[in-house]
Amino acid sequence: MWSIARNEQAHPLLREPAIVELSRRKETGAMELCGTLLRSPNVEEWFVAVRALIAMGTHEALERLTGLYARSKDWKRRYVFMSIARILTAEYIRPFQLMAKDFVTMERLDVTGWTRTAILTMKSVCNRYGVKVLDRTQKKRCISGRNISQTEQTILIEKT
Repeated sequence: MWSIARNEQAHPLLREPAIVELSRRKETGAMELCGTLLRSPNVEEWFVAVRALIAMGTHEALERLTGLYARSKDWKRRYVFMSIARILTAEYIRPFQLMAKDFVTMERLDVTGWTRTAILTMKSVCNRYGVKVLDRTQKKRCISGRNISQTEQTILIEKT
């Protein structure tokens, strides 16, 4: 499996199953391989590395992802945030809260696959900033007749 994972001649998507499986098994060297892929100019290798770190799900992997979030911009930052939400545990609530405040202005946030801890933390951050949170089943019309999910200070958290 390592020969496939390290084969730089193969397309990253062909290497991904081996890399993710090695990470899931927490094999020695998987973290180093992820670090190499994260530094690559190839965006597909970057995606593979993030998915492998999520599969690893260790304290060290979460630390690496938190640092990656801090260094990333735009769509990469959002991707890392959404990925962390899939494996968030109670010990990482504080860093996740700091990340979540960047996303409270979104009108809609898909929480499919998020841990319960991540969903509750996001709701807490929204409440702190005065943003109403509605789940998909509570999407109703407000008194003025406008859809609540389209008002300025409301975020609709939904699972698809």
